[in-house]
Amino acid sequence: MRLLPKGTNEGWTPYLWLIYLGAVLLSPTLHRAAAREWAVTVGSVLLFLILYFRVYWVEESRVLWYIAGIATLGALLAPTNPVAATYFIFAVSCLGPLSVRLGVRCMLVLLAIIALESWALSLSLQFWIPALVFTAMIGAINIHYGQVGRANARLRM
Repeated sequence: MRLLPKGTNEGWTPYLWLIYLGAVLLSPTLHRAAAREWAVTVGSVLLFLILYFRVYWVEESRVLWYIAGIATLGALLAPTNPVAATYFIFAVSCLGPLSVRLGVRCMLVLLAIIALESWALSLSLQFWIPALVFTAMIGAINIHYGQVGRANARLRM
C-alpha cells in the first residue's frame, strides 16, 4: 500500500513533517493524562494520518473536505491539548492546490475559528499564539508555493 501517489513532487518531505505529531502526543505525557484523554489523542493522530495522506490522492475540488477534517481535529482537541494547534498548521499546509483566492479565504476562516475558540473557551496562550502565528505563516507560504507551482506548470506547457 502506497501512502503517496507515484511521481509526486514532494518526495520524502511529507513524511518528515510528521515529526510534529510527536508534540501532540507529548502533551498528555507531560500532564499525566487519564486513559480517556490518551485514547482521544491517539485516535486523533490515527485519523489525522488517514486525512493527511489522502490529501495527496484527491482532486483539488475535494481537498477542502480534508482540510476541514484536519482542522476539526484541532478544534476538538484544543480544550485538552494545547499542542492541537499542530492540526491547524497541518490543515493550512494543504492549501497549495487551491487557487490563491480560495486558499486565502480558507486560511482566514481557520484563523477565525482559532480566535473564536480561543476566546470562547479561554484557551491558554500556549494554544492560540502558535496556532495563529504559524497557521498564518505556513498558510501564506503554501498558498504562495502553490501559485508558483501552477505558474511553472503553465510555463512548461
